[in-house]
Amino acid sequence: MEPTTAYSESSQLLPLRFFTPVRAHSTITRFILSYSHSPVGLLSSVALNENDLSVDPVGLDLDLQCTSNTTQPRFRKAGFLLTLDIFKAIVLSLQSIYTANQFIGPFSNSNQPFSPYWHKHVLFPISCPSQYKIHLLTLVCSPALHFVLGCSTVLSIHTRRSLGWRSHQIFFRALKLGLSLLILNQLLMSQTIVQTRGKVMLTTLPIWSLGFNLVFITSILIGLFLIERGILNYIYTKTSDCLLEPPTSNPNEEEERKWMKRCADRIRVSIDTILVISTGLLPLLIGYMLPGVREDPDPDWWIESSQTRSYWFWFFFAPTPQMSAHPRFGMVSNFAPVGWLPFVLLGAFYGRSLIRKPQERKETFHRHMKLAIVSLSVFGLTRFLDLGNLAVPYMKVGPEEGPIRAIEGHLFRWISSSWEMGFYTTAYPPDLGHVSLSSTLIFILLGLLGLLPQALLTFNPLLLFGRAPIFFYSIQLLSFHYILPSVLTILDWPRHLNLFWISIVSLSSLPVLWLACEAWVVFKDCKSPQSLWRFF
Repeated sequence: MEPTTAYSESSQLLPLRFFTPVRAHSTITRFILSYSHSPVGLLSSVALNENDLSVDPVGLDLDLQCTSNTTQPRFRKAGFLLTLDIFKAIVLSLQSIYTANQFIGPFSNSNQPFSPYWHKHVLFPISCPSQYKIHLLTLVCSPALHFVLGCSTVLSIHTRRSLGWRSHQIFFRALKLGLSLLILNQLLMSQTIVQTRGKVMLTTLPIWSLGFNLVFITSILIGLFLIERGILNYIYTKTSDCLLEPPTSNPNEEEERKWMKRCADRIRVSIDTILVISTGLLPLLIGYMLPGVREDPDPDWWIESSQTRSYWFWFFFAPTPQMSAHPRFGMVSNFAPVGWLPFVLLGAFYGRSLIRKPQERKETFHRHMKLAIVSLSVFGLTRFLDLGNLAVPYMKVGPEEGPIRAIEGHLFRWISSSWEMGFYTTAYPPDLGHVSLSSTLIFILLGLLGLLPQALLTFNPLLLFGRAPIFFYSIQLLSFHYILPSVLTILDWPRHLNLFWISIVSLSSLPVLWLACEAWVVFKDCKSPQSLWRFF
């Protein structure tokens, strides 16, 4: 009976299969993974559970091995990973209000397939106050999705590096997932081809930018990792072979080991500095590259005028202006990939700081508040110095007065007429004011979520939305695009919907979407860890 009992116990303890490294790590790679990302921190002793794995950008759900006295590893959810899932769920719930506004708003006013607020700047004060309130309420949605993309890509690359994946394997996997997002974007918006009778062949969503930026940030992080490894390898070859080994009684080897770690710290700080500087510099660079006059009576000025940039500039760096009436090449683009890259770079910086060392809840909250204060200070400088603020030419004090920049004699001229004027930013492409204001909201929300007790995070009903973010976004987009307008027509819904009714309609659909997400999570959990279905 004893062998049978032992066999039954072992069969219960071994329901999972774990990945093993495909090749042994070099000394330098092992040093980077263990020291630059603390061995007592987040991703030490990583074990991937085949039945609950989604170590993917945006759809992040990572299980970590706990220290245990038993021979069989046990698993727990890292607290901040649950926080990220709840964060994504809240953002996507707000995104549903924005999506409902895109499709129900035009239905309630002009029954047009495209909202007039999509493809042009709205002169301030905005003629429709509810539209401005919706934009303020959903300001953080698309930036937060790109932020989580950068954060989860860092975690995904580090985890797969720990498992022995090579750089080209990680890159081609990101390329495959990015291409799947681009295809999904086209499938979700395929009805616009029929609605516009073929005039618009491509309409971009946040998924479009996420697909491109997934490949961009993966390439950037892999490149930085290879540079870090190359520099350390050069230093390592110029010193003794025992430099990275545990210290011995020889004092010289101990000094060399400390010197090596100082070099690694400097490289790590340099990489973080590059990511932070790029986050602020890229919006300024794109704003500098934009033509001085962006409103022209000719709808095709942006492609035919010799004073403007090439077509590919508008494709990758900034959205094509004046395209709602005359789209060039059948493309309507708001989410230019490089224009939204600053949020991904900021998320990568945040992800690198997460995997350094474990911190207590209060320390994490203080860190989020410090980052929020820094972001808010940058936003204040954009208002005070008129730096990195592309919204200025579109702000009018009155119907007969010029832009706000022409007002003289007021130090804080942003609030001379209306306080809302100070919070008006340009999101297409995101200027520095939009990046800093969105970052402030992101860090404040993450800090508040970090204070929630673990039980509330674990059993939160919104957790399903965070575990299936791409699926949730797609299903709510389809419901608001195809189903709700038909239902509103049948019910003879009153026109001119305001923010309150649009919010009620969008939030009332969340219980139905929750059931769909629950079924989807059960479906994808049955798939292989390498299946594309787990990404969505």
